[in-house]
Amino acid sequence: MIRQRCIPPICILLPILLLAACATEFPGDPAPLDVFEYPASIALHPNGRYLYVLSTNADLLYRQTDGGALHVVDLQTGAMLPEATVRLASFAGALVLNHDASRGYIAGRGDSTITWFDLSNDGASLSCPLESGSKNLSKCRFEIAEEPTGLAYVRSYREQPLLDPLGRPILDEQGQPRVQRIDFDLLGVAHLRRSRVSFVTVLDTPGIATPVFSSTTAAVIDGPSDIIASRGETFFVSGRLASSLLACHPAIGSDGRVQGVFLDAQVNVPTPFSSYEGRALRFGPRQERLFVTNQAPNSLLVFDTSAVATQGNPGNTRLIAMMDLPRDPNRMLLVEREDAEPLLYITSFRQDVISVVDPAIPAIIGELPVGDGPYELIAGPEGSQRIYVSHFREHSIGVIDISDPAAPVWLDSIATARTSP
Repeated sequence: MIRQRCIPPICILLPILLLAACATEFPGDPAPLDVFEYPASIALHPNGRYLYVLSTNADLLYRQTDGGALHVVDLQTGAMLPEATVRLASFAGALVLNHDASRGYIAGRGDSTITWFDLSNDGASLSCPLESGSKNLSKCRFEIAEEPTGLAYVRSYREQPLLDPLGRPILDEQGQPRVQRIDFDLLGVAHLRRSRVSFVTVLDTPGIATPVFSSTTAAVIDGPSDIIASRGETFFVSGRLASSLLACHPAIGSDGRVQGVFLDAQVNVPTPFSSYEGRALRFGPRQERLFVTNQAPNSLLVFDTSAVATQGNPGNTRLIAMMDLPRDPNRMLLVEREDAEPLLYITSFRQDVISVVDPAIPAIIGELPVGDGPYELIAGPEGSQRIYVSHFREHSIGVIDISDPAAPVWLDSIATARTSP
């Protein structure tokens, strides 16, 4: 039996407000390693075997400092691996893996940090290299502006001239300046409070366990909710209190350190209210369409982004379609099909359904009832014809068959039986 400890929205918000207002540590136990506690974001290892699930401890049943957890699920057996699970602060937000799945990043909404961790080559174990053998990621954190909620990732680089001790360029045999290539992880972060968007670069230093972080923050859009990387280093940002969609990019020096934020464009979003409540962002194939879930009113917004060619030149990005969705649409997954246009799968948090949307029409062509509080969606291993959904209020992960993409079928639920406290 799946544990049902459902809570109303206000009870989710209250602990966050209390944390913001009071530095007093909440008593309690650390997060359990063998059960999901309000799971939110999920990620899949490139080898397709291991699924990573963030438990948020949204009702503060456990300690704030280590009441959250990052679980590892073996998809070959369908079993959670408590021995591989690690703890972190409560109210973890988004989760991303880097380009080669050697490292992951977590937006910590409760403690206003970016938590980073290393992954083993096979993806079966997670660790903080600053605290060997620990089941806690608390030492692998980088402080950032408050309430990071959205997280986007790209791999990038800069070329820096090599200089001699007197500051003069070192030349090669052809008389050309020698350069060194500096590769780095680039994170875009949306902060729900104070209209902020941050950019963070993470550089590896040979022989040093701690990567070098640099960051900058700018107030650019009301209530930033989600952020997504576009071509080059351009990012789009949605806002929960905004009347526009934002395109921006960071200024990064030749040393790989971020120095500022440039605003590229603001695209007006028509709405019957004073602002729209933008949630998730998702690109279509070739990034010619940008999809945005909206909760004011409940709808899907479709933007034409085909003219976005280079950073600093967002072209004529514009809203081209809008369609109704069930109540409180949230996250999206784009699934491509052979000989047909791709489909969008969209979770509706309060209506407990996944809508199958053909964005070329656009229209809902199917619906699947799922567990309580569906949140994040992710595609399973290539060829598996499965997708996975986190059920925030049901404390589980759902498994869905999409052999027929337009008619998904519920298969199973990954959870641990536990009675309510």
